[in-house]
Amino acid sequence: MRKVFVVNDFLLKSKVEALGYRCEVISSNIEELDKAIIVKIRDHSDFSYYENLKVNFAHKVKLLFIVFSPQVDCVAERPKGYYVRIAKKPDFTLKENRFLSALMKNDMTKGVCIDLNITRATYSSYCKKLCLKVGVKNATELRRWAFISIK
Repeated sequence: MRKVFVVNDFLLKSKVEALGYRCEVISSNIEELDKAIIVKIRDHSDFSYYENLKVNFAHKVKLLFIVFSPQVDCVAERPKGYYVRIAKKPDFTLKENRFLSALMKNDMTKGVCIDLNITRATYSSYCKKLCLKVGVKNATELRRWAFISIK
C-alpha cells in the first residue's frame, strides 16, 4: 500500500486512513499547503489508485499530486481535475543543500541571509538558479518543493 502525506492536520489523517490509505502527517509553515493532502506518484497508472481520495476530498481539501520520474520532464497527459507537479530530485552542491535547508527553516528572506551570512543579491541568485534546476516558478514554490522532497 502506498503512503499519503497530510499537512498539519491529524483529524484529516484519520479520515484518510478510514478510506484505507496509509497516512503520515508532516508539518509545514507554508500557508498554501496548510491542511493539504500530498500524494507522490511514480507512474501514470497510479492516478486511478487515488481516485477515491479525489472523490471524497477534492472540494474540501487541496490535493497535490507529485510525479517523481527521472525520465520524464513533464506530464504528457494530465488527468482531468488533478493538480499535478513534476518533481525530479537533482544533484545539489553543498552550498545549495545548505541554502535549501535554511530556506525550509526560515519564513523570511532576511532569516535565510543571516543564517548563511549572504547578501540579498546572493539569495536572489541562489533562488533563481535553484528554481531553474528544480522546475518551479518562485521562492515560495521552491520552499514547498524542498519541504516535500527533502528529508
